[in-house]
Amino acid sequence: MFMHLVWLNVKARLQYGRSFVYEILTSMVGYIFEFLAVWIIINQFNSIIGWSFFEILFLHALGYFVRATASAFLWRPMWLMSDYMQRGQLDKFLLSPVNSFMYIVGSNFMTYALSHVILGGMVAIISIFFIPIDWTLLKALLFICSLIGAMFIYGGFIVFSGAISFWTVRSSFLLRVLTEAWSVINYPITIYPRGIQILLTFFIPFALLNYYPTVYLFRQPGNSNSWTMILILAAGLSFFTLVYKLWWYGVRKYQGAGS
Repeated sequence: MFMHLVWLNVKARLQYGRSFVYEILTSMVGYIFEFLAVWIIINQFNSIIGWSFFEILFLHALGYFVRATASAFLWRPMWLMSDYMQRGQLDKFLLSPVNSFMYIVGSNFMTYALSHVILGGMVAIISIFFIPIDWTLLKALLFICSLIGAMFIYGGFIVFSGAISFWTVRSSFLLRVLTEAWSVINYPITIYPRGIQILLTFFIPFALLNYYPTVYLFRQPGNSNSWTMILILAAGLSFFTLVYKLWWYGVRKYQGAGS
């Protein structure tokens, strides 16, 4: 049922034809300029703390891909949570005979975000061709596991912002913070002081989304081992499960728009 709702969203957007294409193209332009900015910076300094242009481009694109994939499913429904409650529209989802969370997420799939997923994936793949990597089946599988975990971590932050809507008037500011804070991991976290590196690894673990998987793949100094990839997956699944339960706890406390 969930994938059917997603497909209905995609199908509905495709009905708009030319305007849908324009929406995708315009949403891609800003991020294309971001990638160009990376090139301009590295072109001036040749490298940043030993990281080449294509390594940093991959780091940037990987984070972009992870963020876009999680956001395509979760951003819009969690952004609308406050509005749903204030307008009494949340009751429609809660009274349905299906999983309410899946119903809300599937009904609000952001089709145009697929262009972001494709762009990030393409730039990451192109970058790999310019970087020597000692590929093995185990390395590929562990890297994929880390990506899955990274998506759940970022998705968990998005769901958390929606879950606290049950106790706050507006929680969308947290999503704005996510958007603004993302730029701190466009470059290797080793450019920051030790305290910031610890913060981005253990407390606001954005570095798990792209830095550590990239280090593992390219074997940069400060090597990230195989167990780190498994820990990223475990952390992502655990964190998402926790905020998912928080969302349902909020649902149980929710009294309806007329209360």
